[in-house]
Order: sequence, then structure tokens, then C-alpha cells
Amino acid sequence: MFSPGVAVRDLLVASTSLHSSSRWWAVATSDSSVASLPLRRCDSLGACAACAGGFAEYACSWDAAEGACVELEAEKEWLVRRKEDCPEEEEETTTTVNQYVKQKGKS
Repeated sequence: MFSPGVAVRDLLVASTSLHSSSRWWAVATSDSSVASLPLRRCDSLGACAACAGGFAEYACSWDAAEGACVELEAEKEWLVRRKEDCPEEEEETTTTVNQYVKQKGKS
């Protein structure tokens, strides 16, 4: 947020509302300046359950049509806001090294 060596004197979380949508920020102050960073990174959440669950539920929502996590917007009623309402996702199958070795040994 600040140049190396600049001490952070205060850090707080602030909310601003714009068109029925809240934006959350980390706000830091030093002796001579103020800096802020957005707290939510909806685009970094790759699945509905992660997007619409936990803390993200208050900031992000799942757009099933786009297959993406987006910022929560009150006027877009079709967005999934709760983990329980997520569409069924295909179960990801992963194979550990031990499972792979066992499978190869059987063939």
C-alpha cells in the first residue's frame, strides 16, 4: 500500500454503497497519506460454492449463465447468493500417485 519503510498508523474496513451495491475496502493511513484496496476479489473464486459461501456470500454472487463469480448486485435477482442454491457441479476426480500406481499394477 505504501512505500517500503512507511509505517501504517491505522487500518480499517470501510463500506461504500452505490446503486444498492456495497463495496468493501481496506483503508490504511500513514503519517502523511491514505491508501485503500478493494477487499473482495469475486473473479478469483472459481466455483459457485466458493463464491456464494462464507464471507464471499455478502460480497459476491454466482452468475450461472456466465459460469463466473461476480460482485453482488441487488437488482440482478437471478444471481445465486447462497451456497445451498448452487447448481449441482460435476464432481472432480483426482487420482493420487498411490492410486495411480495401484491402478497400473492391476492392468
